[in-house]
Amino acid sequence: MQPTAPIAAYERRIVWLVALVQLINILDFMMVMPLGPDFAKALGFAESDIGFIGGAYTAAAAVAGLVGAQFLDRFDRRVALGWALAGLAMGTALGGLAQDLPTLVGARVVAGIFGGPATALSLAIIADVVPPERRGRAMGIVMAGFSVASVLGVPIGLVLARVGTWRTPFFGIGGAALVVTVVVMALLPPLREHLRGAPKLRTRALTLLRRPELRLALAANSLLMLSIFALIPNLSAYIQHNMGYPRDRLELLYLAGGTASFLVIQLAGRGVDRLGAVLISVLGAACMITASACGFAVEPALLPVVVIFILFMCSGSLRSVAMTTLVSRLPAPAERAQYMSLQSGVQHISSASAAVLSSQLLHTRPDGHLVGLGRIAWASIALAAAVPVLVCASSASSIGATPPRPRRRRRRWSPTRSREAPPVSSAPPLLRLATCRHLPEVDVDMAPLTAALEAAGVPHAWVAWDDPSVDWDAPVPTVVRSTWNYAEHPEAFLAWCARVDGAGGLANPPDVIAGNLHKRYLLDLAARGVPAVPTLLCARDATLDLGALGWPRVVLKPAIGAGSRGARAFRLPAEAKAAAAHLATWAARGDVLVQPFVAAVEDHGERSLVWIDGELTHAIRKAPRLAGDVEQVTGPHPIDDAERATALAALQPVRDRVLYARVDLARDPAGVPMVMELELIEPSLFFPHGGQRALSRYVDAVVRWARARRR
Repeated sequence: MQPTAPIAAYERRIVWLVALVQLINILDFMMVMPLGPDFAKALGFAESDIGFIGGAYTAAAAVAGLVGAQFLDRFDRRVALGWALAGLAMGTALGGLAQDLPTLVGARVVAGIFGGPATALSLAIIADVVPPERRGRAMGIVMAGFSVASVLGVPIGLVLARVGTWRTPFFGIGGAALVVTVVVMALLPPLREHLRGAPKLRTRALTLLRRPELRLALAANSLLMLSIFALIPNLSAYIQHNMGYPRDRLELLYLAGGTASFLVIQLAGRGVDRLGAVLISVLGAACMITASACGFAVEPALLPVVVIFILFMCSGSLRSVAMTTLVSRLPAPAERAQYMSLQSGVQHISSASAAVLSSQLLHTRPDGHLVGLGRIAWASIALAAAVPVLVCASSASSIGATPPRPRRRRRRWSPTRSREAPPVSSAPPLLRLATCRHLPEVDVDMAPLTAALEAAGVPHAWVAWDDPSVDWDAPVPTVVRSTWNYAEHPEAFLAWCARVDGAGGLANPPDVIAGNLHKRYLLDLAARGVPAVPTLLCARDATLDLGALGWPRVVLKPAIGAGSRGARAFRLPAEAKAAAAHLATWAARGDVLVQPFVAAVEDHGERSLVWIDGELTHAIRKAPRLAGDVEQVTGPHPIDDAERATALAALQPVRDRVLYARVDLARDPAGVPMVMELELIEPSLFFPHGGQRALSRYVDAVVRWARARRR
């Protein structure tokens, strides 16, 4: 498939809008902690009770997260985020009207009720819009709100409180939140992609919690928050009274820590994309342990205050980006806001527990000196050390993890909203339909195909090819459908094909699949005289002078790949450096295809011609997309004679051996159809666009084939 660059601007705009939301949300929360001593003095309560203020916000956010997990995925993300921001603005402004500790705590409860869902929705939006290969960088931009809040927001809040009163920052941030609400509602597009398919389906929270990778991620998040918020509510008071840092220079300390954190968080996002979440999490834990052991666990501190504070701030940036990027890849699109809300609830429960517990363990001497933080710091160190272990375990469990089937009545199942395997027929299956444990996107064919098989009374079972618990030696015919992660494990996939074919039969045949796995078949098509997109093959670890090709735009994509994984378009010579870097990255993993960008895909689009049981049944138009983006499809469209001739020529060697196929075509500069891809393994057949005739033909073909294999 030909990618195109313009969608990147759409993606970038959403990322920066979400980053603005996170900035306001984090600023609202962070402002309270350094101003804690000011609140205590003005409202007449002990500084050891400051933790109750932060605890009230986090406890309310936790409850809101758990409640929001039950319904947030049912709404347009833009609308839900707008309401959450409006409520956050109201709750923040109420803080400026507080008269004592109970009323201040109450105002923070209101802010937390809306702030928790705002965070969950923000992260769900990033996971919806940004594909996994760029998500770490995007999360780095969004999570930079923590650093920017420290660099600008917290110092400004401290100055406002010093110049005005402690109430001034509440009103200022409340007003800013209201402005951001208006901006987001005006500029953020409707975000309803997660609502595609049957609107009534919703994965139950307990079903999500049965998945080991999600449980481990929640546990890691819990320990992360416990380790941080056991210390954060008390840092301002401890730094001033125990470490002797002057109040009138506190904003400079936050400025230094926030600046360092901002730089680190950008590197962390890129590091997660390149090195993985586990390594970045380990680095963050090391910074946290060093800062706590040298600054808070012992008195006097072993390092200067500025160094300790910078290490502490950077540790939060590193661990937050690693954790957030990891968990964004775990739930399905229709589950993301729900899971992020559960995560928000767990995070805030942990934060509130840590803040309240630390307040109970501390006491304040008459001179303001906090007693007991050393014990809390050692406990925080132990918790921080456990986080990378859980991150590693969650990451390992997520590779090919199969979500357990939700407990719901069979008639309510709808696969267009879930990546879970559908219910298995009660009778022994006549055939199996192969998918994979974690679909990168929704399989639009699954729902109509399941309904058609059930209507025809055909016992069947959806199974994941990478599920070792399935008895693959059973004599059950298997049809390949949505095995869309095969490109990550090509040798294992080919071995699976041979094993299944030997046991009960496989459609399409294993040798056809093997020949279609590597896109060098485009060179074979051209050698047979079939019009195909001009293609060069850059071998693994090889280099290629892209500028010497003479193409104004070039497309690079892995030779073994599914969907648009790793496909990028570049303008030459303007983007020559980026193109060379992308080529080097993918060539280090395997062969890479180098092709000219076909301009016709931007107006005429790609035509996908679907072949079912010896006949071209229908055609659809696909808009170009970047790697990982949602595919835009229209149709059906008529098949003209030239397109039909090209498709039949491409299929000629296998047309009598395959049950299904798809030929993707585009027009060359002369208007002649040429093959962009020949899909013989696991293509989407676009049943929702093909009409009942195409679906019935497919069902009849696979049932006839399965019964023949069982004889």
